[in-house]
Amino acid sequence: MKKGWLTNNVANILDIIMVIGTIFLAFLVLTGFIPIDATSKEVIFYVFGALMAIVTSIYNYHRGSSQGSKDKTDLMDNRTNEAINSKVIEMVSADFNKNSSVNIDDKNDEDNRDTKIDKTLEEF
Repeated sequence: MKKGWLTNNVANILDIIMVIGTIFLAFLVLTGFIPIDATSKEVIFYVFGALMAIVTSIYNYHRGSSQGSKDKTDLMDNRTNEAINSKVIEMVSADFNKNSSVNIDDKNDEDNRDTKIDKTLEEF
């Protein structure tokens, strides 16, 4: 099953929202749009510190080894799937050629072989 654009990009969208939100909050606090009195000062700094920790984690993920590891895993999965598909096609073609007395170049035989390949791939 093919994943949609949103499914593939939801984590990146959330990361962007967190970074922009943190920068916007810092701007509001530093420019005085959000007044800070003595009682709320520590709470605001605590929340801002937690948000900065999240932004730092996001930055480290995208610039660090986690993203590279994810990319490698995706690449290995793609190559594994390609190898499995290639082997299935090879096995089905060999089986079809062994059991078929008609030349494989015939259009009907190619359609039958392709249908058998598709059914075999669906089983995986």
